Amino acid sequence: MSDFHRATSAKKSKNKFECIVCGRKIPPGNPWWGGIGKWCGDWYAWKSCAACHEQILPNLEFDDGVGGDEFNLFIEDISFNCPNCKEPGSTDWEWSGDMKSIEFTCDNCQHRWVFDYTWEVKNGPV
Repeated sequence: MSDFHRATSAKKSKNKFECIVCGRKIPPGNPWWGGIGKWCGDWYAWKSCAACHEQILPNLEFDDGVGGDEFNLFIEDISFNCPNCKEPGSTDWEWSGDMKSIEFTCDNCQHRWVFDYTWEVKNGPV
């Protein structure tokens, strides 16, 4: 059988799953996107949360697959300049307790800010 990929459209999860991009555990009832396929004789399957689907996956070239490296690059992009001192250097970040936002701390002025990264769909219903 030759290589192939089949993407899925938005679905609501029946079980908790881990997003292949950001690594969060997404609770049941939330939307996900994913795909299955075969590459060089190996089968694969993946799921992503709505936030990664909308903000990261559209900008990927899938030559090297999907994974956490893309999420780290995304974090670097959104945390580049502190909204308080306007200087680059926001390397410290962590997930909020509910895993729906990312909290940044500026290395220069210690200002903290939050980036909304909820897994609900922002561009219409599922």
